[in-house]
Amino acid sequence: VSLSSDAYQSAVALDGKLYISDGGKVYASADAATWTVASENTDIKQLIGASSKYLYAYTATGISVSKDQGVSWEAEKLDKDKAYLPTQNISMNVAGVLSAKDVENVMLLGTRKKALNDTVATTWLRTVDYDANEDGQWNYLEIEKNKSGKMPWLDQVITCAADTGFVALGSNGKWYKSQDAGLTWKQDAMVVLPAKFATEGRFAFCRDNQHYYWIIRNGYVWRGRFNIDGWNKEDKED
Repeated sequence: VSLSSDAYQSAVALDGKLYISDGGKVYASADAATWTVASENTDIKQLIGASSKYLYAYTATGISVSKDQGVSWEAEKLDKDKAYLPTQNISMNVAGVLSAKDVENVMLLGTRKKALNDTVATTWLRTVDYDANEDGQWNYLEIEKNKSGKMPWLDQVITCAADTGFVALGSNGKWYKSQDAGLTWKQDAMVVLPAKFATEGRFAFCRDNQHYYWIIRNGYVWRGRFNIDGWNKEDKED
């Protein structure tokens, strides 16, 4: 399979496989070397992320979801015009809802074009209940001008799930955390990156299933986790 030079921007991982959309097709791979066509759909413009079970993509009209590993797609509802969707620095992650089983908050975080003069990052949220045949929607988080805890507009920002809520890393070298599904963000001053981090270009940021955070930039790799995440959490019987 021959992919275009910018196809990597559409790469998404789900259930041990990689997915990429390119030229009106969605491809799947278990090893990033051999790719098979999962579906042909010219409406799919870019894969934007995944929850623990579903794939999500941009279309000409907004966002679509695939519940069968990219084979079929259906349109999602938006509570705001698609012009408010982020077009740059797109990242998506999920966090469980502690008060409900099989319910996740799916966050879409990114920025819009600099010419629009946004001062904060663009955030959308979708609550998914896997046990119910719910007809939910994506909700645009509209931030009041005088509200504190805003995620600033940055050249790059990537979000990851945390044990409680979300974390995000910005191109300014700051580590942010949110415990209210992206409504507010607070810098975590306990996480300190090298001083030159904020001046050295783009980076990759993710969290693995052992709760390690990975940062990759310019050939260097950093790995770390919070001490609390290093302890095994075992269910105790009464």
